[in-house]
Amino acid sequence: MAEAIALQVVVLHLDDALDARSVALADCYKKLDLSDRELIDLRYSEAATVSAVAVRIGRSVDFVYKSLRRIHGMLY
Repeated sequence: MAEAIALQVVVLHLDDALDARSVALADCYKKLDLSDRELIDLRYSEAATVSAVAVRIGRSVDFVYKSLRRIHGMLY
C-alpha cells in the first residue's frame, strides 16, 4: 500500500514537471519569428522528414537542418 502511494506521488510530480516544461516551451515558441514557428510546425507537428520540409519550402536540406539547429539553440 505504501509503495502504491509513493508511486502516485512520483507520477504526480512528473506530471507537474511536464506541465511546467510544456508551458515554458509554449512561451518560447510564441517568441519565435513566424517563419521559424512555421518551420517547427512543418517538421514536428506534421512529423515530416527534413527532406520533405525542404521540398515543401523550396530550400535545401542543409538549410532546413541549419535553421532547425539555430531554432533549437534559441529554445534551449
